Amino acid sequence: MKSSFEKSDYSTSNKKSPKKMSTSPNVTTRSRSLLNLSNSESESPNIKRELKIEIDREDHYLNPNLPSTNSSDFSVVYVDDSDDTNQSQEAKNEESRKDAQNKIKKNTFSSDQKKSKYKFVNMIKEEHEDDLNIYDVKIYRPFEENPKNILFASVGSNQCSFYEYNTSTAEVEPIDIYLDADPQENFFVCAWTIDPDRLEPLLAIAGLKGIIRTISPFKSQFKNALIGHGASINDLKFHPSQNFILLSASKDHTLRLWNINTTVCIAIFGGAEGHTDQVLSTDIDLQGRYIISCGIDHFLKIWSIQTPKLKNAIDISEEFDNTYKSFPTVSVNFPDFSTRDVHTNYVDCVRWFGDLILSKSCENCIIEWKPGLINEKMESLSRTSKNVFIFNRFEAKECDIWFVRFGLDFSHRVMAVGTTNGKVYVWKVDTENSNDFSRISLSNQKMKGIIRSIALSFNGNDLIITNNLGNIFIWRKE
Repeated sequence: MKSSFEKSDYSTSNKKSPKKMSTSPNVTTRSRSLLNLSNSESESPNIKRELKIEIDREDHYLNPNLPSTNSSDFSVVYVDDSDDTNQSQEAKNEESRKDAQNKIKKNTFSSDQKKSKYKFVNMIKEEHEDDLNIYDVKIYRPFEENPKNILFASVGSNQCSFYEYNTSTAEVEPIDIYLDADPQENFFVCAWTIDPDRLEPLLAIAGLKGIIRTISPFKSQFKNALIGHGASINDLKFHPSQNFILLSASKDHTLRLWNINTTVCIAIFGGAEGHTDQVLSTDIDLQGRYIISCGIDHFLKIWSIQTPKLKNAIDISEEFDNTYKSFPTVSVNFPDFSTRDVHTNYVDCVRWFGDLILSKSCENCIIEWKPGLINEKMESLSRTSKNVFIFNRFEAKECDIWFVRFGLDFSHRVMAVGTTNGKVYVWKVDTENSNDFSRISLSNQKMKGIIRSIALSFNGNDLIITNNLGNIFIWRKE
């Protein structure tokens, strides 16, 4: 099997500060420092006292008539002529395909949207002491249309950084930074929700140590810690309607469902028919009925969370006091569907796409598929069913290592994934005709290294991209 990327432990030996970012003549560079004044050091030992970043903002974004003549700042945006999307043999059956697509509600792009291009507008350089990977970036409230400001968070090494991005001016304002007290922690993932007490943004972060922490970007402290996993945590997802319910995927071969308010573990998914290696990614469908999970064992598994037993456990968890007794955690050993027939390598990213599924493996492609036969509904599938129907393959060259995750906007119109050489591929995916799928490639002289994560605003208007060199890049649709 092809050798794949392995996340390294955070080490405190031989610490080195990354080199400062070089600037070019037509780029404004500024350094910002933010002091946390709300708490003393003794009260908040886990908060870094000073935030140091460097921000590059393209001047020609503020003045569209100002040309960018410096070759080092030139952003390349072009439609790729390569065959990026191939229909499976089965999907070429036109009659079956039309029947399936009639059951899937998708909007089509206007002619203007089909021609839309992206412009590189900003770059942030974070100061990480050892591991420069920024493994994840997430936008708060990605369902808002045309927001003036976008709040987003990034995680890497033992720190979590908060920023506010002005979509009109491309200005990025640093808000705060959380630095974990354990220097060997290495955060791999984050997920947003709303604090039920303050009705403010709340971020869950997790990584190497297997501990989930919830943090407020405006209160220099963390709220809760969820402890239970026996190894590192690779992914986090909040329930789409019950925003106090959090799902985690771990290296310990299991998934766990948590109530972040009462800090109880509601359910554990794994065991007899569970994953046999690291669970790398997970998602919950928009109706909150099913979990999809994937991992190093090549398996994709679907788990129901609408059984009476699980519904009852979720209800009990809302008022449960675990001070003197343990919560009766539900053990789910058997998935509702399981397959290894979609991918032949590690599966490191998966997302629900309406009633369909998008999944990525270390084989240079993202696959759109559904469990069962083309007309079968999820509710009627047998647990022993091995059928899968593959609709499309989105080819992405130089994307053959794991922990390179694709992004999908909330409206399910735009998908993007990075590569190992700093390039980003963008597709519009809400068209009914797969022949209309076109791939746009984004590249820039500053974008180098491995693209780890991509967050998209509503309709894919903004792309926030991270890499393994401590950089965050922002592209805006023109």
